[in-house]
Amino acid sequence: MLNEILNVLKADSELYSLLGDTVKDSHIYMNRGKTDTCISYKYSIISSDGIKAQSKLEVNCISPDYAKAESILDRVKQLLITIGNRQLNNDILNVALNGGGSLYIEETKQHIIKAYFILTIRERMI
Repeated sequence: MLNEILNVLKADSELYSLLGDTVKDSHIYMNRGKTDTCISYKYSIISSDGIKAQSKLEVNCISPDYAKAESILDRVKQLLITIGNRQLNNDILNVALNGGGSLYIEETKQHIIKAYFILTIRERMI
């Protein structure tokens, strides 16, 4: 499921432009940032009953410019959050925002805006 989410993010031209990514570097990293402006994420499974599972995606939008970090998060929300009965794809049934916050790292002069997304995923345990 994580690859499907990453594909949605990496395929979006507006997010591509905000991050300043290149063909070699999407500026989307697991667990830590590597550039001045990027997305850092963590992914974990919360629950599973064999039919449906829930996972948490923690997204950190990082930039020296707070407004840019906020714009990056706004675009991520537009791409991922499912509205009403709309599914993200055949396996990801629902994506909802479930908290977040912001902080500023004085040493690196970076703003970090966090968001926690809960994904409900179709499972096929046979």
